[in-house]
Amino acid sequence: MFLPGAPLPRRAGPPNWPEEYQPENAAFFVHNEITIKAPAEVVWDILIQVEAWPDWYEGAENLAIQAPAKGRLASDAVFTWKTMGLNFESRVAEFKPPRRLAWESRKRVIRGFHAWLIVPTDDGCRVITDESFQGFLAYLQGTFIPNKLHRLHDVFLVELKKLAEARVGDEVMQQNRPWNGASRFSPAPSPGRLWLWWRAAQSQSRFLIARPLRPPRFNLEKRSWCL
Repeated sequence: MFLPGAPLPRRAGPPNWPEEYQPENAAFFVHNEITIKAPAEVVWDILIQVEAWPDWYEGAENLAIQAPAKGRLASDAVFTWKTMGLNFESRVAEFKPPRRLAWESRKRVIRGFHAWLIVPTDDGCRVITDESFQGFLAYLQGTFIPNKLHRLHDVFLVELKKLAEARVGDEVMQQNRPWNGASRFSPAPSPGRLWLWWRAAQSQSRFLIARPLRPPRFNLEKRSWCL
């Protein structure tokens, strides 16, 4: 969390702030970031599915995107939602998949600009989220709101990390699962065929290696036969 006059964090490619939301001039400014072991494209896909946020993020309710967005953010999309106890209408101001996203939220008493930056790394990406606020309510509650918002942003990022890394883990497991029958060209062998193959390989292995091959076994965790 950063208040006016405090040094701003270093960022790779700062958001394109509108003049009134420049962080150094804001009533308050909130910064959060996290490292995620998942590709930027995976994180982006989860992030823009805003109508699914209430399923995993405690700080969002009653999310709805105006047609024809079909549940996902897009350039110039408008969505309504409830957060921090207030109802907002937000409009996407920047949309550059899978790196940059920003939207503006306005009410008579408070208005904010929320920017996202996804920076690829060697083993995934770094997700940075910054939000700048103006308005009467922002100045009136310049301590309470930033503290609560900073906590909620941390919650959002942690849950986003869990979802993205779980999705990558599921994909890896599917790719590495032995004889999962996914390919019509490589059907799963029966235990009997595995045994016959092992016996033939064992007889040949006596001339090739010092130790005979192990017999096939059923892996309870993967629920499949393995050698």
